[in-house]
Amino acid sequence: MKKILIFLLVTVFAVSMFFIGIGCRQPEVIIETVVETVTEIVEVEVEVEVPAEVYPPVTIEGTVYPIGLGPGGHEFTPSSDIYLEDHNLDYYIEMARSGDYSFAENASDEIKEAVKGKTAAIVMHWLPDDWTQLQIKGISETLEAYGVEVVSITGAEFIAEKQIANLENVMTMGVDIIFAAAVDVAAEGPIFQEVADSGIEFILTTVLPDGMEWPDDYTANVASTDRGLGIVAADQMAHFFEEMGKTEALVGILDVNFPVPNNIERVIGFTSRCAELYPWIEIGPTVLYNGTMESAYEFSEGTLTARTDLDGFFCDWAGPAYEMSNAARVAGYDPNEFVITTVDLTEYIALEMASDGFVKGVGAQDPYACGVAEAICAVKSFLGEDNAPYITTNGYGVTKNNLVESFEYLLLRQPPEDIMAFLE
Repeated sequence: MKKILIFLLVTVFAVSMFFIGIGCRQPEVIIETVVETVTEIVEVEVEVEVPAEVYPPVTIEGTVYPIGLGPGGHEFTPSSDIYLEDHNLDYYIEMARSGDYSFAENASDEIKEAVKGKTAAIVMHWLPDDWTQLQIKGISETLEAYGVEVVSITGAEFIAEKQIANLENVMTMGVDIIFAAAVDVAAEGPIFQEVADSGIEFILTTVLPDGMEWPDDYTANVASTDRGLGIVAADQMAHFFEEMGKTEALVGILDVNFPVPNNIERVIGFTSRCAELYPWIEIGPTVLYNGTMESAYEFSEGTLTARTDLDGFFCDWAGPAYEMSNAARVAGYDPNEFVITTVDLTEYIALEMASDGFVKGVGAQDPYACGVAEAICAVKSFLGEDNAPYITTNGYGVTKNNLVESFEYLLLRQPPEDIMAFLE
């Protein structure tokens, strides 16, 4: 067991805390809340388990392979081990990424008969970000190729009550399968169970609503390799510290202050990797924000003002990393001396990396790959074939060096001109 010092900035919040850990968000879109000024610093010690595992080779850039556990403690099944007919999920992912859906046209008569007349709904936690839109693109385009109609796409603006209403509405449509990213696993457990009991199948992404059991209540849960993304973020941080000539470093962790299984996996990956390979990187304060980007900035600002001895931060995903970067810039930190690594590649994080800002490395999810994999899992389900309770797709280590090709591959578009201006 390794003790990690929690540097908890006490504040009063005017709304209930809710789950937002998955995916990524544009920083200018903020869920409304009231955040009081930080008035007191409290230090608390907690114990965090560091698993004794053999970790993969050091990865700064390139493919990050699955490792770790999924929600519910399920062991991962890599996408390369899930097959539909003669091909695994990775085959379908790369075919779809290239725009080639001939696999659906050339599908067996058995598959064509199984998918005939099927309908689907996509019930997301929210809609306006790359992570969600790429998932939807992967799901809907792959299903469309097979002739499965997506009759409803909804977002919940991170409001559990709204997603409950969306699920209730979709249930009345009589769809055959629902693709869902839950907002609040506890509050929404009963409605997910009710839908499953009605006979509608579920494909989940990343999170597992309370009470849901595989295979009775859902056919698959698909996610990126979260622990692997935390591991590569540690490798990247050590790499950039070494480039700066640092032989000792003290770093913090910025994490949401309520349990999010995939975020926990990322933190486990980061902290245990440092303990195993980089003992000269000391894990200092863990700063807990309430979930909104406004609070992520407030807590970052307060920490960087109070703790001028820090050399860097690992942030649980891209939105808080962006806010930490802004706070560091305002506080006068030097990006040549202060390192931030995180999870998720977004346009605003890409700009931070391209411009030699504070974010030096990213362990990136591949949300489009997850969407395609989810759609193929649905086809398998229509055939009556088993999937797996936790299926993981590869992640990717991204730095400025491979930013352009990573942006094009993961976000499926060219980097905008403001990013390219720093790279040409």
